[in-house]
Amino acid sequence: MHWIDIFVIGALLISGAFGYSRGFVHEILSIAGWIGASFASLYGTPVLKHFMIPFIGDEWLAALVTGILIFIGTLIILSLTTRQISKGVKESALGALDRALGFLFGLARGALIVCLLWIGYAWTSPPVDGKHPEWVYIARTMPLIIQGADFLKSLAPQTQTDPNAPASKTSNSILKDGRTLLEKATDFKPKTPTDPGQNGYGRKERSEMDRLFETNQ
Repeated sequence: MHWIDIFVIGALLISGAFGYSRGFVHEILSIAGWIGASFASLYGTPVLKHFMIPFIGDEWLAALVTGILIFIGTLIILSLTTRQISKGVKESALGALDRALGFLFGLARGALIVCLLWIGYAWTSPPVDGKHPEWVYIARTMPLIIQGADFLKSLAPQTQTDPNAPASKTSNSILKDGRTLLEKATDFKPKTPTDPGQNGYGRKERSEMDRLFETNQ
């Protein structure tokens, strides 16, 4: 078993244990809170970053700070609401069932965190020449992680802010585009007449000139 697999299994079990201690309601609302905060940051950053630019100056840094502030603020509000609701459920007769189902949702949260970690790694360390590090192909859990990451990215808006836009293009595709442009530049050939021995006027031009001479005679 690869160390990546051990890390993934450990993350799932730890998250499941937290889910059991907190309960189903708390966990499902916590996941909803994280997702809600993420979407609030994604959709709110392009709109609100302009208010931060005068204070920071750099547009990329302003977008980053705006996204973090939106995420934290939304998460705090949703977490306070979650705590009040889950407290009432634990004190009811559904407390045992709430904890059992909380363990399952803890596993789901752990899977979400692992997929987000992979998205962050893939963004900061794109494949070189179309190849990832060796551990990506050896770890047995990586196919599931990549599928989950692709699903999460499909939920994001299609139009990204400037700092996120280059992430959609890997270094392999950039190198491929560069090679294509270089080949087009080196293969450029000037247009030549169809007849290599023709250095003067073409046949059509000579015919037009002969007809012009005949009309002037």
